[in-house]
Amino acid sequence: MIRSPPRSHAPTRASTERVAASPFSRPPGLAHPRLRRAQPFDLVLANILPRPLVRLATPMRRAIAAGGFAVLSGLLNHQAREVAMAYRAAGFRLAGWERRAGWSILTLQRA
Repeated sequence: MIRSPPRSHAPTRASTERVAASPFSRPPGLAHPRLRRAQPFDLVLANILPRPLVRLATPMRRAIAAGGFAVLSGLLNHQAREVAMAYRAAGFRLAGWERRAGWSILTLQRA
């Protein structure tokens, strides 16, 4: 087993601490003032991980106009169902679910 001296991770720790302290480490998402002023949107495209997508379900509903669409990608097929259920609970209907090479794209329409 090879062990690195603790000091070899110091640059990584310092970078992590800077990112954690950065105002950009937790993006405001749909609550950003410029985005709030532009709402409601007819279409939102999001290619991010499933956990943030689930957390964004309710804010997304507020940001999208009635009848508008959210197209969500970046989801493995086995992750898409959980995301689709979160959006359905937030007031969207599933308008399409495309699967390709293990990945899913969900198209949801706001009621």
